[in-house]
Amino acid sequence: MWCPECREEYVAGITKCADCGLSLVEELPQKRNEETSEKEEEAVLVELLKRVSAGEEFSAAEGMEEETLAKLKEDAAREMAARMRNQAAKVYKDSSVAADEHRSSAYSLLLVGTIGLVVVLMFFFDFFPFQMTGFPKYLMSGVMSGMFALFVVMGVLSIRKSKTLTVKAGEDRDMTDRVKAWCLANVTAEQVDFAVMSKEEIASFSEEVKFFRRADKLGEIIDGEFGELEEGYQEFLVEEVYSLLFSDESDI
Repeated sequence: MWCPECREEYVAGITKCADCGLSLVEELPQKRNEETSEKEEEAVLVELLKRVSAGEEFSAAEGMEEETLAKLKEDAAREMAARMRNQAAKVYKDSSVAADEHRSSAYSLLLVGTIGLVVVLMFFFDFFPFQMTGFPKYLMSGVMSGMFALFVVMGVLSIRKSKTLTVKAGEDRDMTDRVKAWCLANVTAEQVDFAVMSKEEIASFSEEVKFFRRADKLGEIIDGEFGELEEGYQEFLVEEVYSLLFSDESDI
């Protein structure tokens, strides 16, 4: 005997479930496994993401309702667009921001290292009321001196890195301005659209699918004119150019 609610098995002779109080049945009713269902829908969603990215059309999967498929298709399109929009932010970091972070870390390391070395020297020359003698004193002074000296070295290296990144930030800004100016002068939204979609597709495709196709094409154009750039930086440039060419449709 089985409980139809909690699906626990009971020995013969028991008629009600001890947990939920329902009458037991001889066979469990067919019940769709929710966890399996979620995994199946997730698998379908992953497949739809791939197909949406290629602009493919697809029909309902076996056993899946058209309404469910339509929802998954919309979710897939939005997910693909969101991934494209967020990927540059995850991968590419403005060099000026990185330079500021290194500079801030450098000042902290130098401050802590310098103060620490001063304290170690004061300890070594018995400026404090508590004193140590012999080997323990030399051991502690040596270890602490090495640690704070390492802080100073790391601070110096961070300053050098921040200077390098500052130079790179200037180069990135110049390149970004060049790319945006060239694209505005040589590329139009219509050219991009008709290079990747027909008029019917432009009218029927969702904004998410159009975004992905346009972004791919813009990446090809930028690479063709300026050579292969760092992946994260190239995606950042695509976002910048996209917002200029398709400003009325950028909020998808």
